[in-house]
Parts: sequence; structure tokens; C-alpha cells
Amino acid sequence: MMASDQVAVGPRGVDGVPEPAPVASGAPTAGEPVVISSLVVETAPELAGAVAGELAALPGVEVHERQGHKLVVTIEAASVEASHARASSFIQVAGVTGVNLVYCNFEDEAAAR
Repeated sequence: MMASDQVAVGPRGVDGVPEPAPVASGAPTAGEPVVISSLVVETAPELAGAVAGELAALPGVEVHERQGHKLVVTIEAASVEASHARASSFIQVAGVTGVNLVYCNFEDEAAAR
């Protein structure tokens, strides 16, 4: 779920054609393996809506459902490490009280590193 406008363009490329620079967000770029992780994020009940909005604004993150103080969230990232880093950052969002991994899928062996 990576939009093409999230790829930074480097200053020099082969034959003068700019090449994409790495995306700092950990979100995958075209041709890279994709790791999809599903999580349940628990929030303070009165902040669930605000937390959902803040998480949905992060690159590679999608909020699918809100049930009371719990959010169903997916992360798309280029590696398990990038997915873990993104999920770990959720606890810094005001109102998040817990982050629980439900499922992680990767198809490419390199993505598991």
C-alpha cells in the first residue's frame, strides 16, 4: 500500500536518470518484498478516535476497524524489522495502552531478515 509519491528521488542515477532513494518509513517500494502484519491496538477509551486518526496517517499503516477502545490495524513494510519498528512506534502515540501482533506474513526469504 505504498503510494508512488512516497518515493524520494536521489540526486544522481544511471545515465543521468534520477533513481529512487530509500524510503525512511520502512514502507516497501515497487519490486521489494512486502511484509504484512495485522495488529490489535488497545487505547484509552476516550482517545480511540484520535489514536485511529494518528495511526492511519503513518506510512504503510491502515486502520480497518474500531471496536470500542480496540483498533484493528495492518502494517505493510519492506522487512520484518521495519514492520516491528513501525509497530513499536505505536506505543509513543498518546492514548495507546497496548500493541498486540495477531499475524505476520512474508513471501520472500529476504524479507524475514
